[in-house]
Amino acid sequence: MSDTTQSIFPAATASATDAAHTVYLPAHATNEWVDGPAWLEWQVTPAMVAHLQALAALAIENNLSAVELEPGGVSWMPASIADELRLGMDTLVLRSGKYPYLWFRSYPKHVDGPCETAQINLSDLADAVAGGEQYLGGEPEELKARMAECVEEEEDEAAA
Repeated sequence: MSDTTQSIFPAATASATDAAHTVYLPAHATNEWVDGPAWLEWQVTPAMVAHLQALAALAIENNLSAVELEPGGVSWMPASIADELRLGMDTLVLRSGKYPYLWFRSYPKHVDGPCETAQINLSDLADAVAGGEQYLGGEPEELKARMAECVEEEEDEAAA
């Protein structure tokens, strides 16, 4: 982020009630011919969720169907595929409406089509952060298994 760009999220103030919470979302490449990231790790705080809720309300007031933000605090995983694709221009897409939802998008350097996460309802995100849930956007056990498989594959490649 450049010096002239401000984060869309309020400054992080480390308090017990606003500690960062790691959320995992399933991810994929939209180009069927490319291996994409398997998941995204996002460091999110209750203040960020409140800010997203305020932005969703502001979007409705201004007849905006979506707001795109530069999120920060996200990592496309496994790191080896994210590095190989040279992902950049991370974007959080927030769709407004009665039930606002969001997803992340990033663009590989030399590939047609972005990588994206599963869509999650903003109220589900708020509930997850408040309740300590980490796996969103799908079946938690499926995502955990996919993550473990990717980690095992990376370990096998490193050992070879």
